Amino acid sequence: MKRPDSPWQMFSLALLLAGCAAAPPPVQTNDYKPVQRGDVTVYCRREILTGSRTQTIETCLTAKQLEAEQNRTRSLLRDLQDMSNGKRQADGTGAVPNNVMTP
Repeated sequence: MKRPDSPWQMFSLALLLAGCAAAPPPVQTNDYKPVQRGDVTVYCRREILTGSRTQTIETCLTAKQLEAEQNRTRSLLRDLQDMSNGKRQADGTGAVPNNVMTP
């Protein structure tokens, strides 16, 4: 299983784990504020830079990018839940590893 690439993905996963079990609407803006850039609306938020207490970075995504990121995060969460429930292994081969004996 691939690890999340960015702090934003880890943060998104943490938000989803802390949220309720009901499926959210397709694009949920949470901490994002809509910003008009030309004729496009983007959703931006400020994040504290890793290793710093004062420096921040701004992350802006279009509605389509935000929805795609949320879908990837939901998929990752679903995969993690499936693995913890024994539905499949990280490599996708099945519920029980070959080196584990079952009663």
